[in-house]
Amino acid sequence: MTNTQYITTTFRPELVTVADKLHGVNTQKRDEPCQCCLQERCTRIYRA
Repeated sequence: MTNTQYITTTFRPELVTVADKLHGVNTQKRDEPCQCCLQERCTRIYRA
């Protein structure tokens, strides 16, 4: 395993399902920090 980090903002399920760590990004409040998300929550967002 390598120590490579790849950062992207996407709703593509093929990237969400294989990610080791997920963060939610809120674009409505620009000063709000990113928050860790569970894969289940991210899956619900892109299926909506």
